[in-house]
Amino acid sequence: ANILRETDTPPDGILALTFTQSGVHAMRERLVEIVGARGYRVNINTFHGFCNEVIQRYPEEFPRIIGSRSITDVEQIKILEGIIQDPKVRLEILKPYGAPFYYLPAARSAIEKLKKDNLKNSDHPELNLIYHEYEKELRKRKLYDFADMIMEVIAILQKKKTFLRRLQEEYLYLLADEHQDANRSQNELLALLSNFH
Repeated sequence: ANILRETDTPPDGILALTFTQSGVHAMRERLVEIVGARGYRVNINTFHGFCNEVIQRYPEEFPRIIGSRSITDVEQIKILEGIIQDPKVRLEILKPYGAPFYYLPAARSAIEKLKKDNLKNSDHPELNLIYHEYEKELRKRKLYDFADMIMEVIAILQKKKTFLRRLQEEYLYLLADEHQDANRSQNELLALLSNFH
């Protein structure tokens, strides 16, 4: 509100990121109370919502995601079951005899955490095997999971400096609500968007 009142920054030059849709709604409501209708033009989003918006606005920059669809929980479990059952995927620890899917929930959680931290590998070789096979299956089936949106945007911004500069010029001010709760990939996104300044 102070930026809008005290500078000539256009409302759409401000990007505010938070974690939940209720946070987005509360921020928007408070901003509109303070500055009026201009508050509707400020970009207030969740981290995932922002990345999804970037992907939708610039589909040519994201060939891995565009044309794909978001995976369901059931599809994710079936893919992981298929990987664990695949005789070519040699698992000894993560596929105990008599209960081959015992570690499936833990593997699924570990993969989600790796993606939130924007990591391609863990310290566990068998988990790495499952993770890489899972990624191959997602690409083959033209699917992506929730964390892929942030990872894809980070990867493209790191690779395509011109595209990064375009977004940096677009967003003159960044606000990260509850920044202390941001995970590694969310922090990397913020660092990329703000490193020009």
